[in-house]
Amino acid sequence: MMITYKAHYKDELHDLDIDITHEKGKALTFTIDGVRFKGDNFDHFKLESPGKYSLDDLPFRLFKTGGKVNDEKPEIETAHKYTYTLQRYSLEVTIPVTVMRISDSRNMDAFIRLKVKLRERNENDRNNIIYRCDGVRVFPDASDVEDFSLHIGDEIINGQKTLYFENALKSINSQIKDTYELKCCLTCQYSDCSPYGNDGFGYMLCYKNHKNEYLKVNDKDSFFEYVEDLDFEFEYETNLCKEFAPPHPLTRPLSSRQRKKQK
Repeated sequence: MMITYKAHYKDELHDLDIDITHEKGKALTFTIDGVRFKGDNFDHFKLESPGKYSLDDLPFRLFKTGGKVNDEKPEIETAHKYTYTLQRYSLEVTIPVTVMRISDSRNMDAFIRLKVKLRERNENDRNNIIYRCDGVRVFPDASDVEDFSLHIGDEIINGQKTLYFENALKSINSQIKDTYELKCCLTCQYSDCSPYGNDGFGYMLCYKNHKNEYLKVNDKDSFFEYVEDLDFEFEYETNLCKEFAPPHPLTRPLSSRQRKKQK
């Protein structure tokens, strides 16, 4: 199933509304001026199929990595494909979600508003990932999250300003837990973040086809004991399906990775 997020994109030459789409288990994608980008988070979109384009003519700022690498061992010098990552833009995204009003168990339409801006990195910005182009270290833009908020009618709940959805949604849950229940994959007792780590807007592991086995999982050790070898489906944190089941009420609003599952 294809899911579409409405967004507004702006850079030096563009100021327009766009659609960001994704299919289950696939990257986020959008197209501007016939140029297609794909990414794993809203601050990290790469040029798809760069060989299709005359790169010097593209109306975007691109960060180039890859090429020749020697790692101080010239005798084993190798070459890798170049990648081109979109830079120096701002993006405001609307992500539909569902909340349940606790007072009457009514499901309500809501949305998350996320605004991120990429800017030139300065010497004070930390960058733990080393990027190289033809063996030379290069530095991508830094990204600032200017808004991460949940909107329910006229109510606005401001969450932690981060691209790590698990942390941002947890901060929102802590504020609404007595009034609303956020219904999404992150708060479902049949899904979890990977114990190996995940991206900011990463794929969650959904075990709705193995409910009984998954409800035995209480921590990382029991994850490896009961479900490590079982098949699962990839889902984004904000998705929702008819199999949704909330976690045990005593543990709300912890994230799916942290909470205890009801046995």
